[in-house]
Amino acid sequence: MAQVKAPALSPALLVQAEFVRNVMFAPIPPGIPFESTLASDFWAHCASRVKPYTKIELRAQDNAWYGELMVRKVEPQAVHVWALCYVDLAAQNTPKLAAVAEDFSVTFGGPKHLWRIVRNSDKVVMHYGEANEGDARAWLESYLSKAAA
Repeated sequence: MAQVKAPALSPALLVQAEFVRNVMFAPIPPGIPFESTLASDFWAHCASRVKPYTKIELRAQDNAWYGELMVRKVEPQAVHVWALCYVDLAAQNTPKLAAVAEDFSVTFGGPKHLWRIVRNSDKVVMHYGEANEGDARAWLESYLSKAAA
């Protein structure tokens, strides 16, 4: 059976995406996995702010992951989405430490401190401001190697 050739697209149908859909951004609190954002009730309080084909960009506030969703259906107390993209930022940036010193902790200190290094003995913040856990561990590894030299 012969394939029918599609006619050339009319230039009137080629429009900027901003005219037909919205792009939203949501910073997701630390500890909430990307999979939780796929549940329709996760977005229950946001149903009035989106419409079908709205793109939602997500980033965990602790920079553990990044994701993109597209709204497929909106109900009064639910938003059904498709997952378009997911990137595990922590896995991509985590260096392999031979052994992390037990004297230090790598923790998320909130939106101002971001990822930080805390000395466990006296709870002093040794370093802060790293965008993700992997970068914080890399700083600690560098610090420990300089201290050992």
